[in-house]
Amino acid sequence: MKNLPFGQWLGLMSVLVTIMLFSGCQSGGNSTSAEVGNGASDTGTLKAFASAQAMEDYLKQALASSASTGNTYPVADMIVSIAESKSTFTPTNLQESDVDEADRFKTDGRHFFIVGRTSEEATDSLRIRKITGVSTGQPASGAGSTLIGKVALPTGSTYERAYLANQRPDARPDLLLAIGESGQGYFPPGIGIGAPIALTRDWFMPWQWLNGKTEMQWVDVSNPESPTLGQRISIDGYLVASRRIGEILYLVTRYTPSIPNLVPYPVDEVQQKDNQKQIDAASLADLLPKWSVDGVEQGPVVEASTCYQPVGTTAEATADLIVVSAIDLASPAKAPRSQCLTGSSEAVYVSSKAIYVATARQGYGVSATPVSDNQVVSYPAEATTDIHKFALEAAAPAYRGSGSVLGHLGWEQNKKSFRMGEHDAVLRVFTSLGQDWDGSATTRLTLLREAAGKLEVVSELPNARRPAAIGKPGERLYAARFVGNRAYLVTFRVTDPLYVLDLSEPTDPFIVGELAIPGYSDYLQPLGERWLIGVGKDAVADSTGSVGDGRGAWYQGVKVALFDVGDPARPKEVNSLVIGKRGTDSAVLHDHHAFTMLTTGNETGELARLAIPIAQHSVPLMLVGDSSDPRTWYDWSQTGLHLFSVTDTGLASHGEIVAESRGEVSYPKVGGSDDRAFMNGLEVHYLHGQEVWAALW
Repeated sequence: MKNLPFGQWLGLMSVLVTIMLFSGCQSGGNSTSAEVGNGASDTGTLKAFASAQAMEDYLKQALASSASTGNTYPVADMIVSIAESKSTFTPTNLQESDVDEADRFKTDGRHFFIVGRTSEEATDSLRIRKITGVSTGQPASGAGSTLIGKVALPTGSTYERAYLANQRPDARPDLLLAIGESGQGYFPPGIGIGAPIALTRDWFMPWQWLNGKTEMQWVDVSNPESPTLGQRISIDGYLVASRRIGEILYLVTRYTPSIPNLVPYPVDEVQQKDNQKQIDAASLADLLPKWSVDGVEQGPVVEASTCYQPVGTTAEATADLIVVSAIDLASPAKAPRSQCLTGSSEAVYVSSKAIYVATARQGYGVSATPVSDNQVVSYPAEATTDIHKFALEAAAPAYRGSGSVLGHLGWEQNKKSFRMGEHDAVLRVFTSLGQDWDGSATTRLTLLREAAGKLEVVSELPNARRPAAIGKPGERLYAARFVGNRAYLVTFRVTDPLYVLDLSEPTDPFIVGELAIPGYSDYLQPLGERWLIGVGKDAVADSTGSVGDGRGAWYQGVKVALFDVGDPARPKEVNSLVIGKRGTDSAVLHDHHAFTMLTTGNETGELARLAIPIAQHSVPLMLVGDSSDPRTWYDWSQTGLHLFSVTDTGLASHGEIVAESRGEVSYPKVGGSDDRAFMNGLEVHYLHGQEVWAALW
């Protein structure tokens, strides 16, 4: 399929985005009221399909509608709240200590298990490196570990994440479970996969989610020098996210029914009629996702009796199925225990006891240019989010009830689920009202608890008793963390207000303290009960009358800050360090797995050690910009792992392990978005691409 000239491509995409915005936006004014129960007055519950025929009729009607209009779909994602590692070495940076997460780098403290491929390889592999120890403080590639085992993963899929399950019950063998994807969605006519395309696998382009498969490859790693492939399980649909709790793997997948000869975006009445014939001829079995073992189809993953549809919502019906599956690691060929939800899914939060699926009641669209990597979501002036609870009973999801909150879960898709957290059976949710671009954004908090078959609102903030707003006028919520009975959040427009909320009494949450400093934090990491680490960007207020990166300020280098929250009424920044100039970035700002912290608490007064990968930009661009102007961009200078020591007197830089630097290459050969680190005692190991550097602390 050939690409259109850029101008024609942009014109076509502008039409599509206009359609999405028109269908997504609703009229109405902003609401700042926070009376208890106001957000749940019209609960968007789920109801089971009355019969297989009812589900078939629903999917066919929705499929016909979206085939003709190209409707937009809100985003689904899965992230949970941060928990501190208790290990003597640094495993994967988890968000719940008892809920494992997939990553490309896993360790048992004695070996590294790395999934992926080099630029010279055509397929993905599992590499196993034995940790041999570090004998020098001078960083060196290949030092500290030796490659002892390698096995190629199945072709046809991309394997980028894995789980490591060892010390299993009943003497079961150590397992590496590689998670892969395959498939190719549909692009509008005339648009191929080319340079201007920034919308591949876009949540707002439903037809790009056709023909996907999520694959799980069992690998026996009991003998790390000779890993062996086991069974391979496939489920129709693209992976949204996954979690492992003990011997159960939970998958959330997105499936769009694929009917042969159906034409997405029909251009005339003839194609529309042909589409309807194809849809009418399909059976329910044709519309449901299947699962297979080693390529042999086993049957549908779900059936009508295990699927639910939202009610009480104005959002357009869609044929998408969001499927939650529980898979027994000890019995790969055992049928997954699954339930599904039809329609849009905006975010998913998982605790050790429940899965919460959030759905936007009103549709929304994309307001940024299609070629942007950071598309901005445009919400209606009044928004409501429905939240559905699936309890993890007997290792399987079971629908328990729904509730509603005023507002939406934010403008950045990869951060939405950070706005939810569960503690003592109470779900806490931060939502936003208003728009990001016009200074009308406001933040609110809602607490919900399961009761009588639904999620009832326990309290809201602001409210009549505590009317003070969360954040200054027009400030957007950037980062949120729920830690026990507290919540920390960062809003930003020109400065970086850090707010501390007391949630010890669920019926009466309140703001206990706040702190305003330059810049903002995108990621917050608790360190014990007293300390909080923020990673974000420094910022300089705009004095030119411009909008300043759209936020009233110009972003600068990566900022790492230490906050003392021991007295929640008086949070303070102990100190902060800024690395690089404008353009500098860190994988931590986009993926929490890139953040590595080793709690030390040693006799020198050190609290912890941090390892943060940073792509540093410090080289002035030739003939462009003024170094004194905060708007000036800088060119790449090096990519490496920056080390920091944390004491009660602040952060201190402890050097860096440089993987690539300017002079050796003009531009990095390997992107740093998947960089990882491992610390054990005085040893520091740094994974960049498929190479591992090592040095002594």
